[in-house]
Amino acid sequence: HYPLRRQRQMCIRDRYKQDYKLPQFDYFQFGNVHCGSLGALRWRIEPRPKEDPPVLHAWKWKNGLCFEKREEDCPEADFPLSPEGLEQLEEWFSQ
Repeated sequence: HYPLRRQRQMCIRDRYKQDYKLPQFDYFQFGNVHCGSLGALRWRIEPRPKEDPPVLHAWKWKNGLCFEKREEDCPEADFPLSPEGLEQLEEWFSQ
């Protein structure tokens, strides 16, 4: 009974955590751009390794349209180009 009860507790605890399914940090280290969505939220993440310091630049919007047709004043933010910065970016998505 113990494994089943533990699995059930994990499911309940993780139910409220959003899964943005972002690529691993290596994906961005190589300069790849990522676009994605979860429900109504849409985003684009663009690594900018030549900036000082290097950043992950992100946009998020909720009008359901593609990046080119998003709202003009959609939120944008920069995060450090690091695994920690990717975690901060994911937290920003949930705000």
